[in-house]
Amino acid sequence: MRPFRSQNAHRAALQESAATDEESPTTGVVAFTKDDSNSSSSARPHRSCGVGSAAWAGIRAASISALVCVFVAFPMDQPPFLSSKESAWIFISAMVVASAAGDCLGQALLKGVDRAIGTLAGAAVGIAMNLFCHAISLLGPQSLRRYLTAILLPLITGFAFFLNVHLTQRFNFFKVHQYVFQIGIITMGMIWISLIDSEGDLYQTGVTRTTQIAIGVSLAFIVLLLCSPGSALSVMHSDLVEIARMQAQLIQQVFCARIHASPRVSLTQHHLSGFEVDDDIRLSYKRVRDLASKLRSLLPFAAWEPRCLNPRYLRFVELVTVSNRGRLVLARVTRLNATLLAMDAQLRSLVTLPQIDPLLAAAATDLVQAVAELLLDGADRLQDAGMSAPRGPQNAHDAMKRVVASLSALERAAQATEDLHAGSMLISEGEVADHLTELLGGESLLLHAYVARQGPAFVFLCLQMGLQATLLFKDMVGLAQLGSDMSSEVDSDSNLGDNHSDGASLGEEQS
Repeated sequence: MRPFRSQNAHRAALQESAATDEESPTTGVVAFTKDDSNSSSSARPHRSCGVGSAAWAGIRAASISALVCVFVAFPMDQPPFLSSKESAWIFISAMVVASAAGDCLGQALLKGVDRAIGTLAGAAVGIAMNLFCHAISLLGPQSLRRYLTAILLPLITGFAFFLNVHLTQRFNFFKVHQYVFQIGIITMGMIWISLIDSEGDLYQTGVTRTTQIAIGVSLAFIVLLLCSPGSALSVMHSDLVEIARMQAQLIQQVFCARIHASPRVSLTQHHLSGFEVDDDIRLSYKRVRDLASKLRSLLPFAAWEPRCLNPRYLRFVELVTVSNRGRLVLARVTRLNATLLAMDAQLRSLVTLPQIDPLLAAAATDLVQAVAELLLDGADRLQDAGMSAPRGPQNAHDAMKRVVASLSALERAAQATEDLHAGSMLISEGEVADHLTELLGGESLLLHAYVARQGPAFVFLCLQMGLQATLLFKDMVGLAQLGSDMSSEVDSDSNLGDNHSDGASLGEEQS
């Protein structure tokens, strides 16, 4: 039985990020030794997304603090809004706006604009209401100003929050821009209460507060522009490379565990233990799912960003074209994840997995190898395109044909195994998990069928995995070729039978 080719460069790169590989002396296929111990350490990616986001958040906060402290270190009495005694409002406004920064520049700008509008509008309303209460108090005792504030502020705040929830539930526009309401209400209350005991020129005090808020907002936007993680398309490009590599690793983890009959902890045990008992497969899948979900949410923000911040190979391509390509790749990722979840269900539904015939296991191993190399090749192509060194599509067809050849070999092995074992592809019995046995009422017919059908289901999921991975690779090559004259060749020459109906189902996969 032929083991994985260790001299392949992509395979070597995958081995660095996956668990320690070990060739089984009995079957000759690659086994993940840490899979058998349900360890979570082998699922660590090359780059921690959370660490990167935390670093940018720290840089933004430190930068804003440094800019505001300029007014403290070099105090000026004139104009009054630059006095060190009043710089607290600049700091508060800057931190409120900058804290809205997301995972890309467009998201940061949109949320920053919303918070800036809310902050300035709330300040204006707070000043206006304070002037109104002050004017009314001139007609009576001075304490009337406090009584009016105690009555009007709760009423206006309650009505504003009611209006915010009401509109966000019915209109998507207000749902997207709900920060305007939320920050505006908070700022209105802060300004209104801070001026309640002010005497003298309330108008001048209000203008000073508004100017301080405007300065803080301006400082926040400067920091957002300089300390952004990049444009939405740049983040999409780098994260798609990481997703492809992690999926290559996940495919090996899931399918090699099934080939070696290595069961995993059931979902019931996961949840009842508070996820203290976890494994590499679930963690790897969660990372891929979270990255794909993040990218779907970031793509609409690309409209807010200048093209000069995009990867060079995407700067002169229409935004609609790039967004559609990106969503298609993410849809392929979702489909491939669904296939991996179906195979993962076999690992978690049986206490003892039935052994697969060695001939079929060898063909499945070759298919897993070919698919992993294909996805790693797609990741490398995207990475090369980002460095302005796109590769032509000529080798892409050869890589896809290798997967198709492995699929054919798998089907021939499945037919030979059925003939050899009188329709069965398994060489040992399995034991259904206790929670499923209880659910089926101990019905022997159903329990036997659930185990016996594992063989055909394994073959089908292998075929489905190969097809979905090949379609994902094809669309990754198409994305990498955007902006070059070779992209049309990739689309026209492929003979894999792409399902055009997938475009209609993108909305379902994004929901």
